[in-house]
Amino acid sequence: MRIGMSSEVYPIDPNDLINLPGGSSADEDEKEDYVTLLCGDESRGVPDSLLSGRLRILRAIENGDEFIPVRVAFVPRIPWWNPFPLFIRAWRNYYVSHGTGIYHTDPSVLRDLGIERGRRTRETAYSFTRVWNDPREGGLERYDKLASSILKDGWNDVYRLEIMLLRQMGTQDNLNDGHHRMSICLTYGIKRAAVRFAFAGKSPGWLQLLLRPLARLILRAKRYV
Repeated sequence: MRIGMSSEVYPIDPNDLINLPGGSSADEDEKEDYVTLLCGDESRGVPDSLLSGRLRILRAIENGDEFIPVRVAFVPRIPWWNPFPLFIRAWRNYYVSHGTGIYHTDPSVLRDLGIERGRRTRETAYSFTRVWNDPREGGLERYDKLASSILKDGWNDVYRLEIMLLRQMGTQDNLNDGHHRMSICLTYGIKRAAVRFAFAGKSPGWLQLLLRPLARLILRAKRYV
């Protein structure tokens, strides 16, 4: 079975992971310094599961650790013999699936990982959204309303961040949705937010090595666009 692996390692609350199903390897201590989470498929009723690291999760909970390093695996839906959807968004979207779990992470670490496709601020709120194409006409009000809701009522897990695994050229993870919520978290020092994972396909390993520097460069260029 082909397996894709996230380009990044994410901090995840171990309590979100402890009850996931998993095979025998999930109960063994691995050499890696992270837990491996396997995304299921929400549309097909396949739940998320553990590939490795259950003992590491138990130790983290016993130690009271807020987060534990996790790498996310998935079964690609884009067939290996047709790489073109990896580079064409409309075609790639046809194959997009989501894992079944909602996890909690630290937004400041996501910023440090550099996976945002655009860094939004109050001044640029919704300026690249079709409905709110002018921040002076609705965008600021919408941003302030969202910030007020998060500060008053706390984070609503229904409106989670979404990370798409290997979105960029099948080699680099991207924050796919939730850029404004990320901005609010970072502005007000909110250290805990809900996240889910999406996926579609992956480039072959040798091609990932060649494309990742370019993907990172493109992603960096998009941050302030």
